Amino acid sequence: MPIIDFREIPQANTGNGDQDTFELFARDFLEAMGFIIIQQPFRGADGKKDLIVDELRIGNEGKTVIRWLVSAKHNAHSSKARAVNDADEPDILDRVVSNHCHGFMGIYSTLPSTTLHNKLEKYKSSGKIEVTTYDRERLENAIISNLDAQRESLFLRYFSVSYQKYKELKGGDRMPFEEQASPCIISDEQVFQACKDAIIVLEIEKLKFKYSKLEWKDGEEVLNEFHQFAEHSNHRISYEVLLFLSYLADKTRGGMPSETASSIYWLVLTFYVHPTNEVEKERANELAQLCIRIAFSLIYDASIYSNNMEIAAYGYNILKFVYSKSFEIGSSKLREGVLKQFEEIERIFHQREHQDLTLAIELLNVFRDDLGSKSLALPPFSGKLYELIIDKPR
Repeated sequence: MPIIDFREIPQANTGNGDQDTFELFARDFLEAMGFIIIQQPFRGADGKKDLIVDELRIGNEGKTVIRWLVSAKHNAHSSKARAVNDADEPDILDRVVSNHCHGFMGIYSTLPSTTLHNKLEKYKSSGKIEVTTYDRERLENAIISNLDAQRESLFLRYFSVSYQKYKELKGGDRMPFEEQASPCIISDEQVFQACKDAIIVLEIEKLKFKYSKLEWKDGEEVLNEFHQFAEHSNHRISYEVLLFLSYLADKTRGGMPSETASSIYWLVLTFYVHPTNEVEKERANELAQLCIRIAFSLIYDASIYSNNMEIAAYGYNILKFVYSKSFEIGSSKLREGVLKQFEEIERIFHQREHQDLTLAIELLNVFRDDLGSKSLALPPFSGKLYELIIDKPR
């Protein structure tokens, strides 16, 4: 009997801002599985690409990078949970080749049909491209069979009802990934810190639930309540807050006001943990990746769907913040990640030839030229951008 109910993820054909949730789940799932996200999912004339990821394989001959074109199809809400058929996946080989990928990956909340399965097997046996699919059973198994902290967070975030049922099924507090630890001595300070973290995480969950019931205009007061945890912040607390902000940023196109984007921006700066040793540097890098995700969602949605340059500016300033922190962490990889994000956003803008994104491209270039600045003050704007961001009626 299935444990995860994929119907907890909203349908893909709604217009309420949740229609991309399954694509976002696919992204977060693959990230949890160790894939490297090269292209984020985005809606529109995207050449039938949901996202592109890299897989690093290590063998006797060294390291090999496999680039996958990923297609996410969410049919769990359809009549009898309709299988994904070959008509749903046209031109697979052309799509893979034209996007310079090595393989095709299907992420499906139901199953591939027999015709699609045979079609994929034909491509696979020909040796032209690699092929793999994650259907509902394989997705569930991948999440639950190795339920580490990242996959548990994924489970809870997208399938909260199924998660609670799973916890009850497994006896409440004990989780399958917990190892039988040998007896050890834990200091009073460690016990106190663990208890305090647990209480704060519980309070954060209450705020998240409270916020989910409100309209944009009524949510500011709840967002401000997150600041009460700032003085107790550590990696665990920061990760929970930033994960929630990532969820909010994904809904920017649903009518987010500039005031909410401002609150997200200040919370990002507040809850990023400044590292003091090598262990904390690795954790800070993990938080920085979440910050990049938040920034991308703000920039993309505000530029493409809301035409709100002020919200986009908050996103770019988060990227500038991460860029400056990359020097503090000593991570050239993180620095390159920010630069690649600028390149990816620019590429998306130029792809949308039917849409006038002149101002969006101008704003991107202003912030890219300002990356070297150590100040988080907004860069100087001219003309229309000044009117839309600085001189905007409040």
